[in-house]
Amino acid sequence: FNAVRQVDALNQTSAFDINSSTIRYQTSFGDQPQNQMNSSLTYLGQKGNYAQQRIGLTQDLLFYSNDRFETFYQYQLQDTQYPAANTILNRLQGGFRSRLFDNLHVTGTVGGLAQNQSGSETDECFAHLDVDYSHAVPFGNFTSNLNLSWDSQFNQAQNFPAYVTTDASFDTTQQIVVPHTGIQPGSVTLRNTSGTRTYFSGVDYTVVYIANRAIIQRIPGGSIPAGSVIQLNYTVAPEPSHDVATDGLAAGLRYDLKQGPLNGLGLYVRYFGQQQSISSDQPGAFIADNINDVTYGADYRVWRLNFTAEHEDHSSKLFPYYSNRWSARYDDRFGQNLRLSAEAAQVRTTFTDNSTHFMATTLTGNLDYRLTRDLYVDNTIQYVKINGTAAMNTNGWDSDLSLKYVNEALCAKAGLRYSDLVSPTQESSFVTLFVSLERKF
Repeated sequence: FNAVRQVDALNQTSAFDINSSTIRYQTSFGDQPQNQMNSSLTYLGQKGNYAQQRIGLTQDLLFYSNDRFETFYQYQLQDTQYPAANTILNRLQGGFRSRLFDNLHVTGTVGGLAQNQSGSETDECFAHLDVDYSHAVPFGNFTSNLNLSWDSQFNQAQNFPAYVTTDASFDTTQQIVVPHTGIQPGSVTLRNTSGTRTYFSGVDYTVVYIANRAIIQRIPGGSIPAGSVIQLNYTVAPEPSHDVATDGLAAGLRYDLKQGPLNGLGLYVRYFGQQQSISSDQPGAFIADNINDVTYGADYRVWRLNFTAEHEDHSSKLFPYYSNRWSARYDDRFGQNLRLSAEAAQVRTTFTDNSTHFMATTLTGNLDYRLTRDLYVDNTIQYVKINGTAAMNTNGWDSDLSLKYVNEALCAKAGLRYSDLVSPTQESSFVTLFVSLERKF
């Protein structure tokens, strides 16, 4: 049970209560102990602001044939009720994993879903094929991957706004870009992946709404951990009936040098292409997102240092951009109990459709020390500077200190987070204290 009451700097109050529960069951079956079944049943009920009720059932099956072949199946049922819409989702998929040779792995997946939201039906079929290959070559190692995807979606006309819920993660710029036309301003909300915690706009993140996308910026010092996966919720204006067909191809090559004067150097290139077609009696309501994305770069590992530099060109009708990223990292261990690391990184991105620029610079230091066999202390300090017309300009410090006790049955953790940040409109300090206790039986 969570009871949340918050008053922000503008004296606006957010108040809601959450009841949540989860039951999980795992078992092995059949002649092979690797055959597994995993089941989970979840419930979430939230009253007050951001009200909703969600019931979810997930069933996973894994059938092991031998060391080189296995099949898997998953069924998902989710019933979500919002104040203005009800959604029922049924999703079924199955596939195989095959290790044809020690250096060649193939995974195939096919599936479909049916979703009904306030009387509007969406049906979807999809298929994916992933191939990974690695091989020793002169002076080093060569790896490659090929990913093929096909998706076909059939959407009835909507009479009410559509509620979209998906998982997303912040990239190296601490941003999430949602490429979707018709996102209603003010509708974006973020939660943790279990849905039991709601983050707050202006405190934990900011959102900029543009005609064909929404840009979400994590605020350093807020409650959202850096690099975390979050549950993203937003509302889309009612859309006419339409069918969407999407074909995707992704490929990557990497060459790592293991010998000679350039030992530790890695060169790589990645490509992603997407072709999308949308048929509708109102074609002006949609933008087909055809994508051509090329990323190339290099990393170099020498002594206890790791350097990375890469460039990305992203050609897209919804949000075209190009980006340059670099980082330098030092990582060292002193004895069995002390580990130190430091990293400097910068990302520069230009959105070419509106000529906006974004730059994020971070300097991070970390100390991890084992006090006793079961007691650990971890301290991370980060300086961050964010500039860009599509985000809230911010610079300042973010520090995280935690003390953890771990043994076979008990995990106890206490921590302190402190941040001091400055933006063009305000100066703010964040202090967060937390204590957690987990007992295993």
